[in-house]
Amino acid sequence: MTTPLFRLSSRLTDARDIASKARAADVSGNPHEALVLYERAIAMIEAGPYDALLADLFRWKGTTHRDRGETYLAQQHYERSLEIAIACDATLSRAHALNCLGIIAQRRGDLERAAGFYSEAAIYATRAGEQQLSGMIGQNRGVLANIQGDHHVALARYTESLVSFEAANNDEATSWVLNNIGMLHSAENRVDDADKAFARGLALADCRGDKRMQGLIELNIAHHRLGLGDVASADQRIARVLTLAAERGDSLQSAEAFKLRAQIEQQQGLLDAADATLRRARDLAEKADDALLVAEVLRVIADVADARGERDRARSVLRQSRESFRGLGARRDMDHASACLSLLN
Repeated sequence: MTTPLFRLSSRLTDARDIASKARAADVSGNPHEALVLYERAIAMIEAGPYDALLADLFRWKGTTHRDRGETYLAQQHYERSLEIAIACDATLSRAHALNCLGIIAQRRGDLERAAGFYSEAAIYATRAGEQQLSGMIGQNRGVLANIQGDHHVALARYTESLVSFEAANNDEATSWVLNNIGMLHSAENRVDDADKAFARGLALADCRGDKRMQGLIELNIAHHRLGLGDVASADQRIARVLTLAAERGDSLQSAEAFKLRAQIEQQQGLLDAADATLRRARDLAEKADDALLVAEVLRVIADVADARGERDRARSVLRQSRESFRGLGARRDMDHASACLSLLN
C-alpha cells in the first residue's frame, strides 16, 4: 500500500521539528535527551519511503554518540546514514555521511582510510554545491595534516575553512576551526596568536551555549597554559572540563582532562596519584577507540614511570607509544618518542 503524500509530508514535518529539539538538547548539554528524541523522529519515518531527512537523522544521532566517545555506535549510525543516502540519491547527505566516517577512521588511527573518505566526501559536497560542508571537510583534512606534522598545510586548510564559515555566518563551525587554529599556534609557540584564536572560539561557543565546544576549547586552553607553566590556570580549566564532560557523559573529554591533570600531579611530585589518573585516562581513551589519545597517554605514563624509577616499564610503555605514533603517521610525535627512548637506554 502506498503512503498518501499528505501523510508522508506531515510525518516529515513532525520529524524535522523533533530533530530540531534534539539538536538543541545536544548543544545545551543534554545528549541523553537528544538521543531519545532522535530515536522518536527516526521511528516516525523509517518505514519509508526513504528520504534524505532519515539519512540526516541517523547521522545526527551518530554524532551525538561520537561526541560521547561511543565510537562503535557512531560508526553504525553513519553507515546506516550512508546506505539511506545512496538509496534515495541524496547527494548532500551522502557527502556528510562520508565525512563523518572519515572522522571515525581518523579517531581509530586509520589515517589512509580517513583521507579516502574525506576525498570522496569532497567530491559529493562539490556536486551538491555545498560550500560549508566543503569547508568542514577541508578542516578535517587539516587535522590529518597536523597529526602528520605538516603544520603549513594544516594552517592553510584551516584558514581556508575559516573564511568559508565566517562568510556564511556559521558561528558553530567557526568555533571549531578557531579551536584547531589555536592548537596549531600553541604547538608552534605563537602564544599571542593561540590566545586570540582560543578566545574568539570560546566566546562563540559561550554565546551559543554549546557545552561540548566549551569543554573542548577549555581543554585546549588548559594544555596551552600548562605548556607556558601557568599551572593554576590550567588546573582551573581542567576542573571545568571535567564538570562539563561529566554532565554530558563525554568519556573522550574526560580522558583528555585526566591526562592533563596527571601531568600537573607529576610536576607537583604526586607520582602515585599521576599514575592512577593516567590509568583512568587510558581506560576511557581505549573505550572511545581514540588511537591518537591512547598513544599520547602512553607517552605520559612512560614519563611518570621513569620519574618513579621504573625504567623497564617506562621503556616498554614508550615503545608502545612510539609504535602507535608510527602507525598513525604522526612523525613529530614518533621522533619525540624515539628521542626519549634513546635517553632511557
